[in-house]
Amino acid sequence: MFFKKIKLLTNEINKLSKKEKKHRAFIISNTADKKLEKYLTPLRKSPRCVYGGAVVYDDITTKKICKLISEKVDYVFVDTEKKAFMKKNKGAINIERTVRENINLDKIFYFKANDLTVDATSNFMELLFAEDIRNISNKKMLIIGAGNIGFKLSLKFIERGAKVFLLGKHKKNVKKFISVINSIKPRATMNNIKYVEKIKKDLTSFDVII
Repeated sequence: MFFKKIKLLTNEINKLSKKEKKHRAFIISNTADKKLEKYLTPLRKSPRCVYGGAVVYDDITTKKICKLISEKVDYVFVDTEKKAFMKKNKGAINIERTVRENINLDKIFYFKANDLTVDATSNFMELLFAEDIRNISNKKMLIIGAGNIGFKLSLKFIERGAKVFLLGKHKKNVKKFISVINSIKPRATMNNIKYVEKIKKDLTSFDVII
């Protein structure tokens, strides 16, 4: 059923791209979600492309998808982050390698979803404070969530002179992250990231909550 849906999705991509005179694209990504159930992402459009995609958790599924889409799309975007593990055997699932082995290399483009999110958030903050001569510097930022994205955002904003406060589910992990960031940030960066144990009712003291 899943691979039948892949065929239907690629057919829709082809029809729409022909109608709107756009390129055809397919996105293959993976995630650390513990449910480990592959699924399709919706058909979408950008100014230049019509694209759909799939989130997968094993190399065998990835290989089958590649065979189904290789002649039906112009571009394949592949998630390069190694973040999913095989159910039975130890080791990371290498989606990137499987795609490179089964798709013409000229068609492949690479991305890291978490980094795209971090960059988009940073760019949005710059626009939000565009009228302030200091921009992000010295703004009080509460970041809720101390995972991969929360860690990277904290480092990025503290390096730019913001006052960063970090809140996460696991106290020990959050404090480890804070210690690491405070130890590797540039010496000239005056502010340190601070730990927040719980969310207060009054959050008006923060300029930004992420």
